[in-house]
Amino acid sequence: MDTAPTLEVVKKYKAVAVLRAPSAEGAIKACEAMIAGGLRIMEVTTTTIDWEEALAGVAKLEGVILGVGTVVKPEQVAAAKRAGAVFAVSPGFDQEVADACLAENLPFFPGIATPTEIMEASKHEAVAALKFFPAGALGGAPYLKSLRGPFPKVPFLPTGGISANNAREYLDAGAIAVGFSSTCNAKMIEEGDWEQITELSKEMVAAVE
Repeated sequence: MDTAPTLEVVKKYKAVAVLRAPSAEGAIKACEAMIAGGLRIMEVTTTTIDWEEALAGVAKLEGVILGVGTVVKPEQVAAAKRAGAVFAVSPGFDQEVADACLAENLPFFPGIATPTEIMEASKHEAVAALKFFPAGALGGAPYLKSLRGPFPKVPFLPTGGISANNAREYLDAGAIAVGFSSTCNAKMIEEGDWEQITELSKEMVAAVE
């Protein structure tokens, strides 16, 4: 399985917007607002209400690179692929989910927190990069930098507690990109504050350039 093309896109844009929305319609509009702010990679989680509908809608947006997040069951992988996802993200590493990603030819970004988990997850053919999660609670950029010593060739995508204020710290510590939800939350979506979402997206794009 060739995960290199997806990995190169993530490295190019360096920013993955993680979206948990209260509705499929809200997810689509939020992604439109983030795209207007310059973001391109969207990770719509399975915790979004009507997540398959949300994925299908976001997949139709021009210029979007779409992933599915919070994948915890193998059957979610095939559903996400049908809806238009081109990569899958999980909070942890699960063999059955990884095998499903391999079967669907969907690059996999599993969550890891320890050296043992890194060694185990890195073995699977479907794994494109490792989601260092929850980054902030685990020690942030300093911990990531310490992991780069024994694992210099492992591509890390830290997620959790990341915003425009500290994104550069993670990139400087060796991350290939950062995952974040700071540009959009349920309150902004419910209030239809698309302008704020766009402005926060612009700030994140500037932070990772």
